[in-house]
Amino acid sequence: MTDPRARLRRGIFAACRGSGLSDEDRRAVQLEVTGRASLTDMSAGDMRRVLDSLNRGRSRTTGVLLPRGALARKMQALWLSGWNLGVVRDPGHRALAAFVCRTAGLDSALWADERHQSMVIEALKAMLARDAGVDWSPRKSGSNDPQIRVIEAQLDILRGLRGLGRYDEETVCENPVDEMNRLGRLIREASG
Repeated sequence: MTDPRARLRRGIFAACRGSGLSDEDRRAVQLEVTGRASLTDMSAGDMRRVLDSLNRGRSRTTGVLLPRGALARKMQALWLSGWNLGVVRDPGHRALAAFVCRTAGLDSALWADERHQSMVIEALKAMLARDAGVDWSPRKSGSNDPQIRVIEAQLDILRGLRGLGRYDEETVCENPVDEMNRLGRLIREASG
């Protein structure tokens, strides 16, 4: 009969390997979840909670650990906006996790708390403003919707690349996400 703790231990190490989590980060997870940094000091229940925590934070499609919540979704939306503006070369979770780690000075994107995530959001907004011309400043008239701001920058980029005519805002507002994706494909094709 196999020891359930041994099976859980292997599962924890496999989850950490799959997500690129260092031993130091693994110990930090263990300490946060159970109050114990060492697996040898944990019960099977403690180990199960650590494994559950690691699996909850992991993206199902990539195995990369990313934070969750509203700020994390905003980081992902800005990252995909960067992809659709031609500024970000890789729209995947791994690339975003690497950017989060570099920007926030962390070993794992999973440990980006609200302060770190806000820092990453501001860095992404600054990058999109600098490299793609997105105007984030508040307006008295017109739309302050961030999606519309990205679409406006996309159209400015396309005008420069392809000589497109005047932008009619009415054609965009129906479904901004679809429009950003469509314009993003055009930018990537034109930039080639």
